[in-house]
Amino acid sequence: MNPFDNLFDLFSHIIWRPGIGDNIWWGWSTVALYYGTALLATLLYMQQRRTEKPDGRFYATLALLLLGLGIARQTGLLRWFTELGRAIAREEGWYTTRWLVQQQLVRDGLYGGFLLLLLLLWLNRHALRRQGIILLGVSFLLCFVAIRAISFHNIDFWLSRRHMGIPMNTLLEGGALLWIALSLCFAGGYCASLYPRRWLDRRRNFSSLRHDIERST
Repeated sequence: MNPFDNLFDLFSHIIWRPGIGDNIWWGWSTVALYYGTALLATLLYMQQRRTEKPDGRFYATLALLLLGLGIARQTGLLRWFTELGRAIAREEGWYTTRWLVQQQLVRDGLYGGFLLLLLLLWLNRHALRRQGIILLGVSFLLCFVAIRAISFHNIDFWLSRRHMGIPMNTLLEGGALLWIALSLCFAGGYCASLYPRRWLDRRRNFSSLRHDIERST
């Protein structure tokens, strides 16, 4: 028997159509946030490349990651993986008890997100002042996307609840993207006008004082 026969039979049971899941303004707003944040990361990459600073690779990787997640969000690609998991459960006969597997996968996703954060912080330990807050948002976003793709019933029910008319799913995902976008703005100096002028003057004075002390020693 051809081993691909079972594979083709499995894929034939997947009911999926490309397209955004929540075809309404908040769904498209989330997609726009993905692409806008990816654009911010690209601008920072170009800025780092012009000034020959060492963070260019980090921002280029972040831009590609956000672009990929945005495409997956717009096309509903993650729903395909969800349906694939359901098809496997039906094929292997544990569809009625799939919640046990989903529950374990959610736990693994939470532990994996925490370990991912620690790993990213360690890999970027020399640039934590510039990148630490961004990595926190990225880790939360990846963990959230992975857990949502598992489609555990209790979590799906909670994510579908609305606050001010907007589903929690959109609030959490959009909030993580806004966190990353604002962090990128501050990292690139695009939000310098949001700092109080007095605080900026004190920071400049402190920096010049430290520079004078270092020169004198």
